[in-house]
Amino acid sequence: MGYAREHVLQALRDAASSDAVELHFKVPNRPLVRVTGGALVPTSGPPLTPSDTSEIAQTLMRLAGVEIPLAGAQDIDIGLGLSGIGRFRIAIYRQRGSVAVVVRSVATSIPTLASLGATALDPLVGRPGLLLACGPMRTNFLAACASAYNARERGHVSIIEGQLGFLHRDGMAAIAQREVGVDVATHAAGIRGAMRVGSDLILIDEIPDAAAADALLEAAERGFSTVAGVAAPTADEAAWWLLRTIPGESRPDAERRLTSVLTGVVAIGPDGSPHHVPGTGLLPATA
Repeated sequence: MGYAREHVLQALRDAASSDAVELHFKVPNRPLVRVTGGALVPTSGPPLTPSDTSEIAQTLMRLAGVEIPLAGAQDIDIGLGLSGIGRFRIAIYRQRGSVAVVVRSVATSIPTLASLGATALDPLVGRPGLLLACGPMRTNFLAACASAYNARERGHVSIIEGQLGFLHRDGMAAIAQREVGVDVATHAAGIRGAMRVGSDLILIDEIPDAAAADALLEAAERGFSTVAGVAAPTADEAAWWLLRTIPGESRPDAERRLTSVLTGVVAIGPDGSPHHVPGTGLLPATA
């Protein structure tokens, strides 16, 4: 059938209208679709050929205004926003010598602190200092913090993230979403940019390196309200997970800095149950 521009756009419209969260294009399968909480199932389209998936990838890159030669490329990750359709994350990769594409819809339905059982933490959102979030649902928690602030405060929110997980719209607050690699070079640059514009709330999805950790601690020390995600599995390990990015000779100073700004740690599990530890020291004890 071919996958020219209009065919790809129609596939994205169909996905959006059916609340699909993922589209997969992979040789030799038919196009696959997944709805929220569901399995990955084949559509009625014909099996895909290598030329089909290459055409789909090139069309999506043109729609996104990205010029990356497919020849020799192994992994390409781009964002795409289409008026009236939605916003998507697109992963283009190679498998068995052919191009494959996964299109993920960026959610517009934002989790709430209530849905995560974390309404008690609302007073910490917008308060000077650093709140660390960990656990498998930390990205949902950060989005819920932005939503809670957006519903009650007239301020400026800066969200720095590796990939857009949720699409936020201005409410009472003005929300700037800065995607690393697209809108800003690094997490550290994003944090420092958020400080330069005087953000009232800074949310960071991860702290990947020492530069980001230093910028995060500086923001909290300067009185910015910061909420940062770390990949620690439990609240007890969150501080260590942040400090592990700091070189050994600088770690004692980083420990002191973290102790002075930490307002709390929250771990959100897959069932949405929060485990909150007040920021009473470097390595919080289990509550």
